[in-house]
Amino acid sequence: MRPKELDELLIPPVAKALALSDEFQRLLDSGTVKRRADLARRFKLSRARVTQLLDLHKLHPDILDFVRNLSGLGPRDLSVRQLRLLCPLPHEQQLSLFEARYPEFFNVTGSTGSESARARVFIV
Repeated sequence: MRPKELDELLIPPVAKALALSDEFQRLLDSGTVKRRADLARRFKLSRARVTQLLDLHKLHPDILDFVRNLSGLGPRDLSVRQLRLLCPLPHEQQLSLFEARYPEFFNVTGSTGSESARARVFIV
């Protein structure tokens, strides 16, 4: 196996999903594609999936950086679905909940606001 292939195996799926989301945003920003539906056709995904991935950009920048820099040593249970639960929350609450769930991988302090039912699901 070549080193590049090995690197691909070590990148967690959630980091690959965020990289794809970043690519979607670049294509939209550059005008290469005009709408999310164009992305869906181009990448053979549903429009809903394109929206789900683009919604990841609503996460706090520190969480995004953490996910972008994940390697095979990162948390195995982190998923796009879990991250999407954080998206509608204020950034401070996102950080607080993320730190509570992954303290050994993400060392950020923040104050916790009132937790919604969706936020509590993330902690469990």
